[in-house]
Amino acid sequence: MQARLRLLVAAIPALAAAGCGEDASRPAGDATTMPDVVEIACSSEGARATTPAARPQADGVHIAVTNETDVRLSVVVRGAGGRGGGRDAAPGHSEHVFELPPGQLEVGCHGPTEDSSELVNLARVTIVDEEGVWVSLELACEEVSSTIADYGEGTTGGRGEPVELADAALRERGLRSSDRIEPAGYPDADGDAVRVVRDGETLAAVHFRRTPDGGLLLDQIDRCDGFGA
Repeated sequence: MQARLRLLVAAIPALAAAGCGEDASRPAGDATTMPDVVEIACSSEGARATTPAARPQADGVHIAVTNETDVRLSVVVRGAGGRGGGRDAAPGHSEHVFELPPGQLEVGCHGPTEDSSELVNLARVTIVDEEGVWVSLELACEEVSSTIADYGEGTTGGRGEPVELADAALRERGLRSSDRIEPAGYPDADGDAVRVVRDGETLAAVHFRRTPDGGLLLDQIDRCDGFGA
Protein backbone atom coordinates (compact mmCIF):
# COMPACT_ATOMS: atom_id res chain seq x y z
CA MET A 1 0.00 0.00 0.00
CA GLN A 2 1.52 3.28 -1.13
CA ALA A 3 0.33 6.68 -0.12
CA ARG A 4 1.43 10.26 -0.01
CA LEU A 5 0.84 11.92 3.33
CA ARG A 6 0.52 15.60 3.91
CA LEU A 7 0.59 17.15 7.37
CA LEU A 8 -1.94 19.75 8.29
CA VAL A 9 -1.52 21.59 11.60
CA ALA A 10 -4.47 23.58 12.82
CA ALA A 11 -5.70 25.10 16.04
CA ILE A 12 -9.05 23.51 16.67
CA PRO A 13 -11.11 25.13 19.42
CA ALA A 14 -12.49 22.95 22.16
CA LEU A 15 -15.98 21.80 21.25
CA ALA A 16 -19.02 22.66 23.25
CA ALA A 17 -20.28 19.84 25.42
CA ALA A 18 -23.35 19.54 23.22
CA GLY A 19 -21.20 18.19 20.42
CA CYS A 20 -19.62 15.39 22.42
CA GLY A 21 -22.65 13.17 22.66
CA GLU A 22 -22.84 12.34 26.36
CA ASP A 23 -23.67 15.92 27.33
CA ALA A 24 -25.89 16.68 24.37
CA SER A 25 -29.04 18.64 25.05
CA ARG A 26 -31.74 16.12 25.90
CA PRO A 27 -35.36 17.06 25.40
CA ALA A 28 -37.84 15.45 27.78
CA GLY A 29 -39.12 12.05 26.73
CA ASP A 30 -38.09 8.44 26.48
CA ALA A 31 -35.34 7.91 23.88
CA THR A 32 -36.84 4.55 22.91
CA THR A 33 -40.03 6.29 21.76
CA MET A 34 -38.15 9.04 19.97
CA PRO A 35 -37.95 8.63 16.17
CA ASP A 36 -34.69 7.35 14.73
CA VAL A 37 -35.03 9.34 11.50
CA VAL A 38 -34.97 13.12 11.14
CA GLU A 39 -37.69 14.34 8.78
CA ILE A 40 -36.76 17.41 6.71
CA ALA A 41 -38.85 19.14 4.06
CA CYS A 42 -37.09 21.29 1.47
CA SER A 43 -38.90 23.97 -0.47
CA SER A 44 -37.96 27.09 -2.39
CA GLU A 45 -38.08 28.93 0.94
CA GLY A 46 -35.55 26.71 2.72
CA ALA A 47 -35.64 23.73 5.08
CA ARG A 48 -38.01 22.88 7.89
CA ALA A 49 -37.91 20.01 10.36
CA THR A 50 -41.00 18.04 11.29
CA THR A 51 -39.04 16.11 13.93
CA PRO A 52 -37.31 18.51 16.36
CA ALA A 53 -35.39 15.63 17.99
CA ALA A 54 -34.37 12.11 17.01
CA ARG A 55 -31.99 9.38 18.11
CA PRO A 56 -29.12 8.04 16.01
CA GLN A 57 -29.01 4.55 14.52
CA ALA A 58 -26.06 2.18 14.68
CA ASP A 59 -24.64 3.49 11.38
CA GLY A 60 -25.19 7.19 12.00
CA VAL A 61 -27.78 9.96 11.83
CA HIS A 62 -30.55 9.21 9.33
CA ILE A 63 -32.16 12.19 7.62
CA ALA A 64 -35.21 11.69 5.39
CA VAL A 65 -35.62 14.53 2.92
CA THR A 66 -38.81 15.47 1.11
CA ASN A 67 -37.83 17.68 -1.80
CA GLU A 68 -40.97 19.64 -2.59
CA THR A 69 -39.47 21.34 -5.64
CA ASP A 70 -39.16 19.98 -9.17
CA VAL A 71 -35.34 20.29 -9.30
CA ARG A 72 -32.48 18.41 -7.66
CA LEU A 73 -31.34 20.09 -4.46
CA SER A 74 -28.25 19.85 -2.27
CA VAL A 75 -28.85 19.09 1.40
CA VAL A 76 -26.20 20.46 3.76
CA VAL A 77 -25.89 19.30 7.38
CA ARG A 78 -23.74 21.10 9.94
CA GLY A 79 -22.86 19.70 13.33
CA ALA A 80 -20.75 20.65 16.32
CA GLY A 81 -17.26 21.98 15.72
CA GLY A 82 -17.94 22.73 12.07
CA ARG A 83 -18.38 19.10 11.12
CA GLY A 84 -20.86 18.41 8.38
CA GLY A 85 -21.61 16.94 5.01
CA GLY A 86 -23.80 17.21 1.96
CA ARG A 87 -25.97 15.01 -0.22
CA ASP A 88 -27.99 15.46 -3.41
CA ALA A 89 -31.75 15.05 -3.09
CA ALA A 90 -33.90 14.47 -6.17
CA PRO A 91 -37.51 15.68 -6.18
CA GLY A 92 -39.59 13.53 -3.86
CA HIS A 93 -38.44 11.44 -0.92
CA SER A 94 -34.91 10.22 -0.15
CA GLU A 95 -33.02 9.12 2.95
CA HIS A 96 -29.39 9.87 3.80
CA VAL A 97 -26.96 8.84 6.53
CA PHE A 98 -24.46 11.20 8.16
CA GLU A 99 -21.72 10.10 10.56
CA LEU A 100 -22.09 13.14 12.80
CA PRO A 101 -21.96 13.16 16.60
CA PRO A 102 -25.06 13.70 18.72
CA GLY A 103 -26.04 17.24 19.63
CA GLN A 104 -27.41 20.16 17.67
CA LEU A 105 -27.59 19.95 13.88
CA GLU A 106 -28.46 22.55 11.26
CA VAL A 107 -29.90 21.39 7.95
CA GLY A 108 -30.20 23.53 4.85
CA CYS A 109 -31.28 23.04 1.24
CA HIS A 110 -30.08 24.88 -1.82
CA GLY A 111 -30.30 24.69 -5.59
CA PRO A 112 -27.43 24.12 -8.04
CA THR A 113 -26.75 27.83 -8.52
CA GLU A 114 -26.80 28.80 -4.83
CA ASP A 115 -23.88 29.04 -2.42
CA SER A 116 -24.11 26.72 0.59
CA SER A 117 -22.27 29.29 2.74
CA GLU A 118 -25.18 31.69 2.34
CA LEU A 119 -27.98 29.36 3.37
CA VAL A 120 -30.99 30.88 5.11
CA ASN A 121 -34.01 29.36 6.83
CA LEU A 122 -32.06 26.46 8.28
CA ALA A 123 -33.85 23.67 10.11
CA ARG A 124 -32.48 22.89 13.57
CA VAL A 125 -32.77 19.49 15.20
CA THR A 126 -31.28 17.73 18.22
CA ILE A 127 -29.78 14.25 18.04
CA VAL A 128 -30.19 12.56 21.40
CA ASP A 129 -28.00 9.53 22.13
CA GLU A 130 -29.51 8.23 25.37
CA GLU A 131 -28.54 4.65 24.42
CA GLY A 132 -24.84 5.45 23.98
CA VAL A 133 -24.58 4.36 20.34
CA TRP A 134 -21.94 6.98 19.54
CA VAL A 135 -18.41 6.68 20.95
CA SER A 136 -16.84 10.12 20.85
CA LEU A 137 -13.83 10.89 18.66
CA GLU A 138 -13.27 14.35 20.10
CA LEU A 139 -9.73 14.99 21.29
CA ALA A 140 -8.95 16.40 24.73
CA CYS A 141 -6.86 19.28 23.37
CA GLU A 142 -7.05 22.47 21.35
CA GLU A 143 -3.94 22.06 19.18
CA VAL A 144 -4.35 19.16 16.75
CA SER A 145 -2.10 17.81 13.98
CA SER A 146 -3.89 16.01 11.16
CA THR A 147 -2.25 13.63 8.69
CA ILE A 148 -4.38 12.94 5.60
CA ALA A 149 -3.61 10.13 3.17
CA ASP A 150 -3.80 10.60 -0.60
CA TYR A 151 -3.91 7.41 -2.70
CA GLY A 152 -3.60 6.62 -6.36
CA GLU A 153 -6.45 4.99 -8.22
CA GLY A 154 -6.76 1.27 -7.58
CA THR A 155 -4.88 1.23 -4.28
CA THR A 156 -5.85 -1.87 -2.32
CA GLY A 157 -6.65 -1.79 1.36
CA GLY A 158 -4.82 -3.50 4.18
CA ARG A 159 -6.09 -6.59 5.95
CA GLY A 160 -6.85 -6.74 9.62
CA GLU A 161 -8.99 -5.05 12.22
CA PRO A 162 -8.99 -1.25 12.56
CA VAL A 163 -7.45 -1.46 16.05
CA GLU A 164 -4.55 -3.55 14.74
CA LEU A 165 -3.97 -1.30 11.73
CA ALA A 166 -4.11 1.82 13.89
CA ASP A 167 -1.56 0.33 16.28
CA ALA A 168 0.83 -0.22 13.38
CA ALA A 169 0.23 3.27 11.97
CA LEU A 170 0.86 5.00 15.30
CA ARG A 171 3.95 3.12 16.47
CA GLU A 172 6.24 5.67 14.82
CA ARG A 173 3.99 8.58 15.78
CA GLY A 174 4.20 8.49 19.56
CA LEU A 175 2.00 5.55 20.60
CA ARG A 176 2.86 4.25 24.07
CA SER A 177 2.54 0.67 25.26
CA SER A 178 0.12 1.82 27.94
CA ASP A 179 -2.19 3.58 25.47
CA ARG A 180 -5.59 1.99 24.85
CA ILE A 181 -6.87 1.77 21.25
CA GLU A 182 -10.60 1.19 20.96
CA PRO A 183 -13.36 1.41 18.31
CA ALA A 184 -15.11 4.77 18.11
CA GLY A 185 -17.82 6.59 16.16
CA TYR A 186 -20.88 4.58 15.14
CA PRO A 187 -20.46 0.78 15.27
CA ASP A 188 -22.07 0.05 11.88
CA ALA A 189 -20.89 3.11 9.97
CA ASP A 190 -19.45 2.77 6.47
CA GLY A 191 -16.18 4.25 7.68
CA ASP A 192 -14.12 2.71 10.47
CA ALA A 193 -12.57 4.77 13.23
CA VAL A 194 -10.69 4.17 16.46
CA ARG A 195 -9.49 6.42 19.24
CA VAL A 196 -6.42 6.35 21.45
CA VAL A 197 -7.02 6.87 25.16
CA ARG A 198 -4.13 7.83 27.45
CA ASP A 199 -4.69 8.37 31.16
CA GLY A 200 -8.42 8.64 30.59
CA GLU A 201 -8.19 11.23 27.81
CA THR A 202 -8.61 10.78 24.04
CA LEU A 203 -5.41 12.09 22.46
CA ALA A 204 -5.62 10.63 18.94
CA ALA A 205 -8.18 9.38 16.43
CA VAL A 206 -7.58 7.26 13.33
CA HIS A 207 -10.05 7.07 10.45
CA PHE A 208 -10.14 4.38 7.77
CA ARG A 209 -12.15 3.87 4.61
CA ARG A 210 -13.10 0.56 3.05
CA THR A 211 -12.04 -0.40 -0.45
CA PRO A 212 -14.08 -2.46 -2.94
CA ASP A 213 -11.92 -5.50 -2.16
CA GLY A 214 -12.93 -5.32 1.51
CA GLY A 215 -9.63 -3.91 2.76
CA LEU A 216 -9.01 -0.81 4.86
CA LEU A 217 -7.10 2.28 3.82
CA LEU A 218 -5.78 4.76 6.36
CA ASP A 219 -7.74 7.94 5.71
CA GLN A 220 -6.78 10.41 8.43
CA ILE A 221 -4.91 10.59 11.73
CA ASP A 222 -5.70 13.35 14.22
CA ARG A 223 -3.30 13.76 17.16
CA CYS A 224 -3.01 16.19 19.99
CA ASP A 225 0.19 18.20 19.75
CA GLY A 226 2.57 16.52 22.17
CA PHE A 227 1.11 13.07 21.55
CA GLY A 228 4.57 11.77 20.74
CA ALA A 229 6.36 13.69 23.48
